[in-house]
Amino acid sequence: SPITHFVLLDSGGAARGLASQLGEALGAVPRSSVARQAAALTETDRAALARLGVRIGREAVFLEAMFRPRALRVRALLWAVHSGQREAPPTPPSAGPVLAVDGALPAAFYAAIGYRRFGRRALRVDVVERVAARARRLARAGPFAPGADILALAGCGADEIGDVLAGLGFRAEEPDAQGVVCYALPDRRKRTRRGARPAVDPDSPFAKLSELRFGT
Repeated sequence: SPITHFVLLDSGGAARGLASQLGEALGAVPRSSVARQAAALTETDRAALARLGVRIGREAVFLEAMFRPRALRVRALLWAVHSGQREAPPTPPSAGPVLAVDGALPAAFYAAIGYRRFGRRALRVDVVERVAARARRLARAGPFAPGADILALAGCGADEIGDVLAGLGFRAEEPDAQGVVCYALPDRRKRTRRGARPAVDPDSPFAKLSELRFGT
């Protein structure tokens, strides 16, 4: 598998470190958790990782092959072992881009199978990248009201897109006279002054899953 081939990666230390963390996390990590390694990558490093199917986004770093249905089932099983569950929760047979959230399952489960939870929906991390990129483009011209295009990308309705955009860091404006809410890019200056850092989920299974080893 691509993960077992990470050990053969002939590249710089930053690339090997990033590949190692990605393998330990079973295929997807928040970009914030590997920001240092990502920033240190050379063009050669990026090319080597790309050949393995690694995608380095602004929201996450992920291995595309790990979204195949069989891979999702394995990841769910490993999460269940880590969590002491008797059986793994069901995963979508087609590895669909959007899942309805099961309130009985923690966000850590969705993270373990490569999805990011936003309210009542969990989006596959590659879909999160596309939604975030579209929202950034819209916000460059000023606060925007989510339209049909971004709703279709996110696979949710107008009543749920606010959870997605807020989770991506966009700031909700006050509703206008018609009750329409627009969203704007976060104020980076305020965020810098406060020294805010991305929160780390203390229930994430990644640390424990890193102790597991895969056979070839």
